[in-house]
Amino acid sequence: MPSGYPLRKTVIQLYDGNTTPKKLTLTFYGSVPELSRPTITRTLDPKMDRGQFKYVMFGDDQIEFPEQTIEMDLVDDLYSGTKHKVLEWFNEHKDGGAALTSTNDGNAKAVDGDTLTEVQYGLPTSIFTIGMKIWFENASGANGFGYDFKYIQPIKATVSSANDGSKITLTFRILGNWTDLSAKPS
Repeated sequence: MPSGYPLRKTVIQLYDGNTTPKKLTLTFYGSVPELSRPTITRTLDPKMDRGQFKYVMFGDDQIEFPEQTIEMDLVDDLYSGTKHKVLEWFNEHKDGGAALTSTNDGNAKAVDGDTLTEVQYGLPTSIFTIGMKIWFENASGANGFGYDFKYIQPIKATVSSANDGSKITLTFRILGNWTDLSAKPS
């Protein structure tokens, strides 16, 4: 591990929905970001009768998709790709000028906040999404853990200068539950 980087090596692989997916891999050192999964919540509406509490009804189901951000200092010898390619994927939904294919097939799932089970919810297929696999290695690089997010709505990517290379910030929404990865993306 390069000196000055006490954090874990992380690999992010972006992919599109083609039969043979287009891929973009980013490698950096960082901490594990807090990524929230979409959760269905129900509001409770208390019902009163002549000033007396009578019962509670469930209101409408809601799913919130907060913006998520991952910031990474990219080390030149670990970065496969170009800064401009990340901007193209996130900001233009293209790869080398060719349009990316959305991963959104309308089958996204969220977690039911009451039962903690996965529930398919009808994500409109008009929403463009890409996939993102993220892998966190341990210090030796022999083991790690990761997640596959099939439904990522890219919002923006920005690039700025950093001491050892470039700093890239990815802003996105997670629109579907993730699955666990058992191996580093290839």
